[in-house]
Amino acid sequence: MDRICPWLVAIILYVAMVPTLSAASPSNDAFTNATELVGDDVTFTGSLLGASIDNNFENGSIYNAEGDAAVWWTWMASGTQPVTLFAISHPVRIAWGDGLVVYDQEPVDSNYFPPGAMLGFVPLQTAGISPCFTFTAQAGRRYWFKWIGFSRQPITFRLVATNAPIILEQPASERITPGASVLFKVLAIGPRPFSYQWLFNGAELPGENLAMLSLTNVLPSLAGEYSVRVANSNAVLFSRVATLVVTNFEAPPEFVGLIREDSSTLRCSLSAEPGRKYRIESSTDLVAWSPEATFPIHPEQLSCTNLTSVLSTSNGLTLFALSNGVSQKFVRAVSYRPGDEICNLALKRMRFAKELWQRDFQPNTEYDTETQFSDLLPYYNMTLVDLASWKCPAGGYISVGRRRDLPQCSVHGNSLEEPR
Repeated sequence: MDRICPWLVAIILYVAMVPTLSAASPSNDAFTNATELVGDDVTFTGSLLGASIDNNFENGSIYNAEGDAAVWWTWMASGTQPVTLFAISHPVRIAWGDGLVVYDQEPVDSNYFPPGAMLGFVPLQTAGISPCFTFTAQAGRRYWFKWIGFSRQPITFRLVATNAPIILEQPASERITPGASVLFKVLAIGPRPFSYQWLFNGAELPGENLAMLSLTNVLPSLAGEYSVRVANSNAVLFSRVATLVVTNFEAPPEFVGLIREDSSTLRCSLSAEPGRKYRIESSTDLVAWSPEATFPIHPEQLSCTNLTSVLSTSNGLTLFALSNGVSQKFVRAVSYRPGDEICNLALKRMRFAKELWQRDFQPNTEYDTETQFSDLLPYYNMTLVDLASWKCPAGGYISVGRRRDLPQCSVHGNSLEEPR
C-alpha cells in the first residue's frame, strides 16, 4: 500500500459582506476611443465592467463571439510578418461567447466594418488551452481588436509579431515515487507547423518527436533533466529544462497565509516541493473528511466545468481557493497518486492531444463538437486501429467525447483528477 501522508491546518472563517460598487465606463469603451497599442511585443489588459455595446457595430454572433459589452484597441503593423494574439491572464471561468475579434479594414463612415473585415478571433470561451489566433500582418496596415462578451472580470492579452514559435507552456518539473508515470508536454503557438525533439540530459531521445513525452514505470535511472526543441520553418527554440526527481522521500507541505477574496471565497497558499500532487480535503469537525472539489481541473480551460480536489505544486507557493460557506473549516493535504498509473497517463495524453487538435484545426467551432480518434492521430505515434482499440490494464476503453469534455475510461473509478 502506498504511504498516505495527511497534513492538517485549521482555518476558521469569519466573513463580512462586501458591498457592490458601480463601475465607471472604461476609456476604450467605444471604437472611436480605441486604445493605441505600440510595438511588436505588447501586453494589454481590459475589462468589460461598466462597458456598453456600440450599436453601430455588430452585436450578434461574430465567429461564435458575442456579448452585451465591448472594449477596443488598435495597432499598426511595423512590418509584414506573422502576429499572434493570446490571452495570458483571465478568470477561471468566463461567460459563453466572449472573444477578441480582429479586424483588418477601415470602418465605413466610422459606423460599421465592411463585409470581410473580420480576420478571426481569440476564442475566450473555449475547451482548448491558452486561446490564441495567428494572422499575417501587412506593414503599415492598421488593425482593430474588439473584446466583446458578457464577462466582467479583467483579462490580460499579449500581441507578439514574430516568425518564430512562441513557447507558451514550458515542460514542468515532477517529483514522483519509483514506478509512477510522468507526462512532459510543451505548448507552442505562432506560425505552424512545428517539429519537436525531446532531450534527456542534453541528448536527443530517439523517436520522441511529439509535443508530449510520456514515461511509465519510472525508475531512478530516468531521473534528470528533460527539455524539448521546437522549430518551424523560420526558427528553432529550446524549452526550459524540467527536472524529474524519483524518490520515496517527501517533505511535508505547509499551508501559508489566508486571503479573503470575497464573501464566498478564501484563498490559501500551499508551500511544498515542486512537482508534487496533493488532494485537498476539508472537515468541520476533524472526524468526517471530504475532498475539497472546488478547483478547476484546467485553470485556463474556460468552458470546462469539471472540478477536482487535486492540486499540483510548482516553485514557491501554490495558491488555491476554498469555499467560504461555514464559520469554521479544517483543511488537510493528502499525497495523491492515481489508482491506475497507466490509465491515468493515457487519459492525460488524450486530454492534451484534444487541446492541440483544437488549437490547430478547430479554434472557431462549437465546444459541443464531437472529437474523433482520427482527429488525434497527428499527436500520437500510433495507428488509428491501435489508438481506438487501446485498453487500460483493467480492461477499460477510453472515450474521446465532445471537444469540451475530459476523456473518460469505461472502468469505474479510473477518472482524470489531476489538474492540467
